[in-house]
Amino acid sequence: MKKLIQSYQKSEKLMSSVIYKTLFKVQILHEYYLTNSDETSVFDNLNNKDTFLMDNFGKNIPCVSNDLQYRLPKAIQNLFSNYHLRLLPDYAGFSIMTEVRANVLPDGTMVYKPLVEIPATVNLLVQLSPKNTLLASVTSKRMNKNIPAIYYFTNEDIPSAKTFPVLSAEIPVFDSSYSYEQGELYIDNSGNVCLFYINGSNKDFLPVTGDGYANTSDEIVVPLQFSYSFNKTDIVTKVNFELKSHTGKTVRSYAFASELPIKKQLLDFRYNQNPAIANPSDEPIARLPVSDASAETVYTLSVTINDATTIVHKLIFFDGDDTVKGCWGIVNIKPQVTNADYNLYDAEGLIIYRKKADGTIITAPVFEVRVKSRSAFWRYINDRNAVLKVDLTSSFLQRDGTNNLASKLPRNASALPRMFTVKDNTGKITEEEFLPNPEEESQIIIEGQKFYKNILVPQSSMFPVDTS
Repeated sequence: MKKLIQSYQKSEKLMSSVIYKTLFKVQILHEYYLTNSDETSVFDNLNNKDTFLMDNFGKNIPCVSNDLQYRLPKAIQNLFSNYHLRLLPDYAGFSIMTEVRANVLPDGTMVYKPLVEIPATVNLLVQLSPKNTLLASVTSKRMNKNIPAIYYFTNEDIPSAKTFPVLSAEIPVFDSSYSYEQGELYIDNSGNVCLFYINGSNKDFLPVTGDGYANTSDEIVVPLQFSYSFNKTDIVTKVNFELKSHTGKTVRSYAFASELPIKKQLLDFRYNQNPAIANPSDEPIARLPVSDASAETVYTLSVTINDATTIVHKLIFFDGDDTVKGCWGIVNIKPQVTNADYNLYDAEGLIIYRKKADGTIITAPVFEVRVKSRSAFWRYINDRNAVLKVDLTSSFLQRDGTNNLASKLPRNASALPRMFTVKDNTGKITEEEFLPNPEEESQIIIEGQKFYKNILVPQSSMFPVDTS
């Protein structure tokens, strides 16, 4: 009995020294939720990010976690259990907690060692699943896409190098041969982030505050089987698909032809589909979550249309249609990566979080996913289709068509009603006006290369009718 009591006391003491601490956090900084009514946003000063988020939380302002669910893919659930990890949602994203033992260094710093250290190459995958259709409506993404790819956010340098704390790939530099959609981002010759739009009938851009935003380079995760969609303007009667590994080796090849234009083509990357290949490759496709997320998991798909035009896509395959289908994105964090700023452990195998003897806290890594909201011209239409009077001195509205008025510039979607403002070069508001905002999930109207949000307004002093 005495030995049993001693064993119990020893076990109890051991258990009391085992606690959970934050291994890392991921914040989804979506412009839609983080823009104020005066058109300031969290991206104006990311050094003040935590204060901005706390202020929004205190005011009960809608957050991304209202509309996004953080889930572990089925293949990852046992891994989290085996490594004593926990997923905790919060206001602006989620935290991964790890079970640790506390220890005190000679200088008095309280440090923490994981109960079970995670191997460097393990994929800590978190699935970002929409709870509703709002994110699809308010996120700045291409409307017309060839591939149904979802976002891939990671601390590894895939598909390009990362700058801490951002998990997004580099925004592409401007490409004069590329057909941009309104709201797409690019980097100009001076290294500035620009937002594309059509000004009248001319291509133009708006300067963008901040950097590191999610972009088309991040949309690379696909299932092993999907349909490739061709642009409406393409008359495709012959198409070749060639999938190459990171070494440049062709691992899959497909050829299709039709007398009628091909609008969509189903591709099954589990097999080769080109009958012209005598000995088709049976090399298995590296894919998440089973494969190590590295250069080997990134493939290049070349699509040659009518033996003339070739389009190139970067792809990462995911084994599990139920995970990719309807998913907004995948976050994949690896314990040890190329850029040491993103590592989850120090050289001694301790987590980054610690408490110094003077009470100072060194926090766990906080990674960021920065997201622009969808931009559209706000178009005001009289509810009886009358001609709205145009104020030629207005800083905000101009004639659009015969009867309507529209914002002079495209405006980003936001959860809070927003004013129209003019600011000087210091950011001070010099002119402001509140006009009706579009409904949250109102339909985007596409006319040529312009995106609109229509707003019906009655005749009023704010929107007088032209009776001349």
